[in-house]
Amino acid sequence: EYWTYWAVCEYILAWQDYDYLLEEKRIYPTNEKRRVIDTLFKIYEYYKDVMGTGKHGLARLLACDWCRVLFHPYYRDMSDEDRANGPKIAESTFTTVIGIYGTQLFAKVLRETGNERADEIQAFSDRLKNALAATWNGKWLPRAWISDDYGFVGDENEFISVNCIFLNW
Repeated sequence: EYWTYWAVCEYILAWQDYDYLLEEKRIYPTNEKRRVIDTLFKIYEYYKDVMGTGKHGLARLLACDWCRVLFHPYYRDMSDEDRANGPKIAESTFTTVIGIYGTQLFAKVLRETGNERADEIQAFSDRLKNALAATWNGKWLPRAWISDDYGFVGDENEFISVNCIFLNW
């Protein structure tokens, strides 16, 4: 979902094409027509209310994250309970980083158009950013948090480094 913010908002900001938000597009697979801005808000609501964040405030992993390999039976030893429940409660730093950037761009577009929800979207982005910053160990961010028993994934081969400019640190 955050890739959508990234692509649409980068386009709008680069070309100053704020009218694009009001264009109607057909939504696959229903063929329903919806304004671009309404689609962006629908994605935001889905992310906030359905996908959501976990106990550390990071984006939940669910089943479609880049870290889903962590639950593969051959990847590493993990309790059956963590393997079964992990995708529902686990949190992803990958998706959180994309979420921060995407929602920052969306908030900027909304501010430029005078939309009253800009502060709400920015506040959500700031919460993600603060949650991500809390996982920083001084050298890297952990890849994901799995469960209370398993904790954050992590040895040196399982960490991602993040360009701090990308996060505006």
